Amino acid sequence: MTLVDELIKRQKADGLSDGQFATKLGISRPLWWQVRSGHILPSRLFLQAVTRAYPELEPELLEEIRGR
Repeated sequence: MTLVDELIKRQKADGLSDGQFATKLGISRPLWWQVRSGHILPSRLFLQAVTRAYPELEPELLEEIRGR
């Protein structure tokens, strides 16, 4: 499972819209949509936002970075 897959899973579990989830992450809705849909790769700023919102995902974040 990729980091984005894990984030989508958490978004659905929390019952959040794309806009609500983006706000939770501290990013824009369009950025979340682009990452979620695979149009762009997660940037360093995106990964930092995920770390702040979900510190327990740090191992997945490191794996994402290593995979590039």
